[in-house]
Amino acid sequence: MMVIPIKDEILLGVMQVINLRDDPAFTRKDLKHATMVAQMLARQFHSEFQSTQGPYDYLVQQGRISSRDLHEVVKNVNLYGGTVSKALMENFRIEADEIGKSLEFYYRVPYMKYDSKATLPLELMENIGLQYLRNNLWVPISGNREEVVILISDPSNYQRIMEIQGILNARNYVFRVGLPEHILQYLGSSEGDDDTPGFDDVFRNLEEESGIEVVDNREEEDEGAAATSAISGYRGRTGVHELLRGTHEMQNLIYNHSSLEQVRAQAIKDGMTTLRQDGIIKIFRGDTDYLQLLRVVSE
Repeated sequence: MMVIPIKDEILLGVMQVINLRDDPAFTRKDLKHATMVAQMLARQFHSEFQSTQGPYDYLVQQGRISSRDLHEVVKNVNLYGGTVSKALMENFRIEADEIGKSLEFYYRVPYMKYDSKATLPLELMENIGLQYLRNNLWVPISGNREEVVILISDPSNYQRIMEIQGILNARNYVFRVGLPEHILQYLGSSEGDDDTPGFDDVFRNLEEESGIEVVDNREEEDEGAAATSAISGYRGRTGVHELLRGTHEMQNLIYNHSSLEQVRAQAIKDGMTTLRQDGIIKIFRGDTDYLQLLRVVSE
């Protein structure tokens, strides 16, 4: 049996997990997963107990916008696209920090403003597609495999949070809420400041560090074919490959029954491109995305 507290700033409840009589004892991995569920429940409970019913209601309470105007903004965004935060800043001259405070009050997650000096963690991004992050509005801001800080537009989307945890596979996660415009700035989107280093620069650095040369031929593609591909998805099948060369050094390692780590190190030294590296190349080229890569390449 496991008993895990459900708490945010205060104790909100207790989650009890009971195994069957003939089942084996719970493992540390089971405890980790149960703790993650308890943390998500705590955020959900805290969110439901708060005084605002929507992410921007705090602005109404503070007299920065009327309830009617806010309703119209949300309606127009749903009809014509864009973001509520951008409409509030442009049409009602509400500062980003004010909107951030409203988001913080609603989600009960600290707000993080955009920092042009922030350096995104390269080691956490090698398998993440840029367009995927833009579409889902989250980005790793700092940290490593022990603890990573995630900036996300909707911290209440627990399906997205579990997806993030599955992708990054870190030990601990710290979430911060941010404006979509700020997240896109980190990702080098046209929505942000064009002069600000973004995620494209991170991938460029990753390319340099890994020694992988990525040739971008997208400008040479026929626009009609590209449009058709964008509508229909991926055409045909694309493979990821790695080739182990039988060099003299490699033959000696195999003959001497060397460890897998030694064989792998020698293979890379001999110029082998791993499955993961080959997949990253194809992500750069637009042939696939990280979800497809993860189906065939695991940690």
